[in-house]
Amino acid sequence: MRKFLLFLVLALLPAAAQAQVGQYISVLRYDLASTSVIYCSGGPGWIQGTSTVSTSGSSTTLTAATTGTFDALSVGDSIFVAGAFRRVDAIGSSTSLTLSSAINTTATGWRYIHYVCGSGNDSGAFGIANGTISTLVAEIVTMTATSIDVRYECRTNTPDAGWVVVYPSAGNNECGAGTESSGYCQFTAAASLALVVDEVWNQCRIGIKVNTDTAGAEVINLYAMTRTN
Repeated sequence: MRKFLLFLVLALLPAAAQAQVGQYISVLRYDLASTSVIYCSGGPGWIQGTSTVSTSGSSTTLTAATTGTFDALSVGDSIFVAGAFRRVDAIGSSTSLTLSSAINTTATGWRYIHYVCGSGNDSGAFGIANGTISTLVAEIVTMTATSIDVRYECRTNTPDAGWVVVYPSAGNNECGAGTESSGYCQFTAAASLALVVDEVWNQCRIGIKVNTDTAGAEVINLYAMTRTN
């Protein structure tokens, strides 16, 4: 049985129910631009960056002290530096990158999350162990497009198993603040959509796409958490 929950309900789970929780993907402030469905993975936690980084006064240019510091990063990744959360908008070299907005810091440490998004058969997939309940969350923080589509898919471990859209299910009008449209929950404003999956699946993933992109920033957060009874 599937249960639809508002995102804020997660905070109300009793402490005992949260005792064995694992977070498999964590995609924060992703700038969605794809008009075809993609699946993203990241996390599960922040990675400590090498060397120190700094800016020259208040600037969007972040400079590393050591060659190769930014080699593991890609445009769209998230950085936490000097108490500020930023997105990587461009990478000029292994020691210089452009942040989504300015910061002002002397030499300091930093952390990052690297994202991998794609449309392949295994893109964005995460495993679900037997006896595990999974919570999938898609949070639309900012949108300038006409709409954003979200769907949740799972598959078994049988040979040649295909992906099954487990949410939304046709005709059930279960998209919360959104509306069901062609196998997706479609949203025209910022919203959150969470799903608890307690059926037996081997893997799940979150599919997202934007409709009529206006070249503005579409800010998306994705989470996949597992809880063992």
